[in-house]
Amino acid sequence: MTYRAIGKFTVLLLITWITLLPGNEEDLMARPLYFKVWKKVYERKAGCSVCHPVRDKRRLNDYGMRLQMELGRPNVKDEAIIEEAIRKIVKKRL
Repeated sequence: MTYRAIGKFTVLLLITWITLLPGNEEDLMARPLYFKVWKKVYERKAGCSVCHPVRDKRRLNDYGMRLQMELGRPNVKDEAIIEEAIRKIVKKRL
């Protein structure tokens, strides 16, 4: 193998690794199930700013932090638990 072939292989491997890097989809999708349940409870249009500051999707605003506290653990998959947490937040705000 020549140095040129090794270099091409290394670049191809690096590009493949970056493309398939774990977590890329989560960064783009956040928690679609949470958003789906939120829209069901509130019955209105909304965006990412429900739980996140406008410019930074990795941080949570006050509502997002309250939801995180009510859920008690990350990445909850049960719609009933998510809905219950959202409704608790609604009751506390009223």
